[in-house]
Amino acid sequence: MIYTLEEICEKAGYKLKVTGCLTPKIILAEKENTIAFDREGNPIYIVDVRGIDLSRPEGWEMILETLAYSFMDYATRETVRHLS
Repeated sequence: MIYTLEEICEKAGYKLKVTGCLTPKIILAEKENTIAFDREGNPIYIVDVRGIDLSRPEGWEMILETLAYSFMDYATRETVRHLS
């Protein structure tokens, strides 16, 4: 399934702190973290979810941390900065 950053923030229980910027599509898969590109050249983040419990908000928070620090996504880093 393809997610938006807003959807992942919602599942983690947080509000996205940066709006108005383009955020890549995010695919959760059981494979190494990587970046792919669609036909228009837009990035798609593929996040490895092996070992992450997606039934809990903490699992979704781990995905946010991966996006923030493995993919160095600006909007996610600004959101994670505000996690309490």
